[in-house]
Amino acid sequence: MEEIQQDINNLSNSKRAFDTFIHNVNMQPYSILVAKMNELNDDSDKIDLKLRDFNAYLNSLKNDSEVAFELIFSYYSRIKEIERKIRDANLPILDKKYKENIDYLYILLDSINTSLNILPINVEEVNKYVEELKQKGDELIGQINKDVNLIVMAETSILYANRDRHHLNDVHIVVKQSEQLFFEGEFEKSYVQTGDLLKRFRDENSDK
Repeated sequence: MEEIQQDINNLSNSKRAFDTFIHNVNMQPYSILVAKMNELNDDSDKIDLKLRDFNAYLNSLKNDSEVAFELIFSYYSRIKEIERKIRDANLPILDKKYKENIDYLYILLDSINTSLNILPINVEEVNKYVEELKQKGDELIGQINKDVNLIVMAETSILYANRDRHHLNDVHIVVKQSEQLFFEGEFEKSYVQTGDLLKRFRDENSDK
């Protein structure tokens, strides 16, 4: 903006010099007057272009700020939803596994909000926080949703396999291992292990 202001000041000075040049008692050649007029027009066009570019820049700042404000509410809602899912799962290991990362998402939300409330807004800083929030937020939310689904599938498989654990020793061993993996937060391994056991049962029964 300072550069534009300086250009405007220079144009004003040139315009005054041109007016003085026109009203000079000595008659000036027409070609020189036209050349100086064209120079003024070119300078004026350059300033007009810079003003339009600056206006576009201001609009982009406004748009980026509005997007950031919307993301604050959007991700706050999404984070609250995954926290609810973690509470509903009622597994301390799940809360422990993700607490630090969830807390960091709240720090990013607070950083964006703080940056948006400091004038003039540092949009570059805001955008940096926004990109980090989207990257880490989407990754974390996706992983938690995956774990929540695996918890349901692993629990179902373990409950199903439990029917035979008391009279089949090898089943008891596998289910016990699966339960241990489950409560250690290794939900996928637990589900796969119990699923393999159930598949073996199905294959054995189909051969009979």
